Amino acid sequence: MTTKANRNKGFTLAELLIVVAIIAVLVAVAIPVFTAQLEKSREATDIANMRSAYAYASAALLDDSYKEDPWYHYTNGDIEYSCASFDAEAGTAVPDNSISGTGKATKPGLQGDYNLPDGIVYMGHPTIMTPNCIEMYVFPKTGKVYIWFQGEADEGLIDPDEFMGLN
Repeated sequence: MTTKANRNKGFTLAELLIVVAIIAVLVAVAIPVFTAQLEKSREATDIANMRSAYAYASAALLDDSYKEDPWYHYTNGDIEYSCASFDAEAGTAVPDNSISGTGKATKPGLQGDYNLPDGIVYMGHPTIMTPNCIEMYVFPKTGKVYIWFQGEADEGLIDPDEFMGLN
């Protein structure tokens, strides 16, 4: 005859399986929430970098530093403009679009609703822009500043030349 005192103490297999099942359900619910928040943080990084580029280009327009290197100067008919790439890590203009890796988002376009200045355009054109590169355009005669950014996952939906009136 077995008494309670002689029985081994511990959990039964059924109890352990129930605990494992509960943990699996919690993990299955948490992973999509975590990845969504991770994507939002990547987009927020992209937005912050575009706003920094916009502020930098606006300041360059105000203090005429867009006339110096590393800005490139173009004339298209009676339209004059200067452009440069933006190095988000250094916070300065660079002469070419070799600065990539600025974009952090992995999904095309912006998934959220962001309040961007009118001159910032998130989508670029893949034939003329390097993915994950921020391009700054300054139009001194009109006082306009445009920022173009194409993320790694974006497809070119907007033609920058057409948008800025260069065609």
